[in-house]
Amino acid sequence: MRIMIQYVTYGSNSNMSIDFILRKSSIRLISALIFVTSSSTAWAVDNTSHSHNHNDTYHYGAFPAFPAKKLEAIHSRIAAAFSKILGHPVQFRSRSNIKSFQTQMREEVYDILWTQPFDYVQVAADHGYIPIARFMGPFDKQGKGLIRARIAVSPDSNIFNVRQLAGKTIANSGVGAAVTLLGQSYIESLDINTKSEISMVYLRNHFACIQYVIIGRASACITAAPPLEMFKKQHNINLRVIGVSQPIPSPLMVVHQRIPLHQRLLLQKEMLSWKNNKRGQKILQLHQLRGFIKTIDSDYQPVRDIVRQLQLQP
Repeated sequence: MRIMIQYVTYGSNSNMSIDFILRKSSIRLISALIFVTSSSTAWAVDNTSHSHNHNDTYHYGAFPAFPAKKLEAIHSRIAAAFSKILGHPVQFRSRSNIKSFQTQMREEVYDILWTQPFDYVQVAADHGYIPIARFMGPFDKQGKGLIRARIAVSPDSNIFNVRQLAGKTIANSGVGAAVTLLGQSYIESLDINTKSEISMVYLRNHFACIQYVIIGRASACITAAPPLEMFKKQHNINLRVIGVSQPIPSPLMVVHQRIPLHQRLLLQKEMLSWKNNKRGQKILQLHQLRGFIKTIDSDYQPVRDIVRQLQLQP
């Protein structure tokens, strides 16, 4: 069986217009979804040196799980909270695609990072970044700070279990994204070879992944519970989940070791307090999170195990 891997983006350089996509769809989505038209150049990080003196602004970056405008709207609030607690300027400046984000992690451009588990164990941990907290998601009832990948199909799909996806096309939220790798690990555990038996399509973010299923370009999407719930609220479309992966520790906040210890502790204390005060709860609501808990490097050993299982290269 021929392997087909596609990297799909939307925007001014795309050969596929949104009007064309919508004409092919039986479901009309509003304004081509908010992720389509945003330009990343206005908020991309400069290639600044990673040496800092006491007066430098701290750079805060975040894994591009959402479209650029939404990512900035959410994380600029966190940057402001960090700046206030530290009494030191903190500026949100990140990338809108995964590869450039990973490159700048390796270059140690960021002082503070919201990153996903696989990027932490494969990149950040080897470049001086220290874990301080990981999040509790909206469906994390026990408060353990765990995430799972969900494999979802359209409401009217004739696919009812993951094994039926052999020979089909699956959309992903991005190459190297945590739920992408977690979902692929789950599929591999069912004796389906994700490199030869499935055609993988990689898109910009979770919403693009979900839309690809809605318009019929993919049979399923590997995503997570929060994007599915957000999409349901925005568009009144409820994708059907046919598979759920094993849990791994959730995305985490890390701080570069060049930041003084007392400031790292202040940031940790601030994040752990958000679930208990109104100001913090407003930030958590933007992310649809329940709060943060302490985390350390050894918590992410299950992620390292998946890296070995999938033979991933950093």
